[in-house]
Amino acid sequence: MVRAEGRPVKSPSLFVKKIDFVQDYADIGPFTFPVHIHSEATARIVGRAIVDVYQRDYQPVANAEANTAVAAQPAPAL
Repeated sequence: MVRAEGRPVKSPSLFVKKIDFVQDYADIGPFTFPVHIHSEATARIVGRAIVDVYQRDYQPVANAEANTAVAAQPAPAL
């Protein structure tokens, strides 16, 4: 999957008229991660609100490597 976009069928609030979203994905190693989320909401009182979230610098680790790294960490001191 490269992109998901749409809008909720029903408004989540009395104050929100509509919400549109676009979510972009990228293949990083054997995994697919979200890299950009863009949401646009139209509110009845405030007007329009836009939110852009960018994620980057993913460093996926294979499950066996993750378990080894967790096991190698010292226990926290109490």
